Amino acid sequence: MKTIYRTTKFILYLYITTSVASCDSFVEVDLPKSQLTSVAVFEDYATAGAALPDIYSKIMDFSMLSGSGYGISNQLGNYTDELTSNENPGNTSIPFFHNALLPSNTVVAGYWNSAYNQIYAANAIIEGLETSTTLSSEQKNQLKGEALFIRSLLHLYLLNVFGDIPYITQTDYKENRVVTRMPSSRIYESIVLDLQQSVILLPASDNLERTRPNQSAAKTLLARTYLYNNSYPEAANMASAVLNEQDSYLLEDITAVFL
Repeated sequence: MKTIYRTTKFILYLYITTSVASCDSFVEVDLPKSQLTSVAVFEDYATAGAALPDIYSKIMDFSMLSGSGYGISNQLGNYTDELTSNENPGNTSIPFFHNALLPSNTVVAGYWNSAYNQIYAANAIIEGLETSTTLSSEQKNQLKGEALFIRSLLHLYLLNVFGDIPYITQTDYKENRVVTRMPSSRIYESIVLDLQQSVILLPASDNLERTRPNQSAAKTLLARTYLYNNSYPEAANMASAVLNEQDSYLLEDITAVFL
């Protein structure tokens, strides 16, 4: 009986062990062919470069900077009586127009969540570029400069809408889940540092359609940051640096614009 018991116990143990191993093999499937690992993305400039337009697309469609009615230009225009909303009662602009925003407002929560989602994506690009061994220095500089531009731009708008905020510079969820709000003075310092580095890394010339930031775009945003932080001499100097590039940028003739 003891021999039969031991044999049965051994067979049962062997069956369970095999089953568990089979389950592990079953769930450990390869990535879909349409999905790239983070390492693979930064092995090639085409895939690494495509990560940035994806962020730009999300900023355009699903963020406070969207040019649609969802965007902050329309919503705060209603909030401050610059616009008059004639929308139906269920439209998202109505709480802004009637100054009836609640903590549970989904549009406001969307501004916060989408911005930090896009900041996370920019940080992922920066970290991926730092570990890449196949991209050239010029390619890394351009992509990192754009990612820093995005990170500073979104933090600047978050700061001016929500006040003191966390400034996120990594993708480590253990670090990000315990971040706290920082004083606005420190946020401005971080934005300035990111933009100063962005100015160095970005190319001086425009891309063909002027759809992606260059040095002048970073300088312009840096001038605005200095202005908002009451650093007026620095703001004037940075704005002048862009306005003096008359071969590339000219002010429109006001008399010709408003005909």
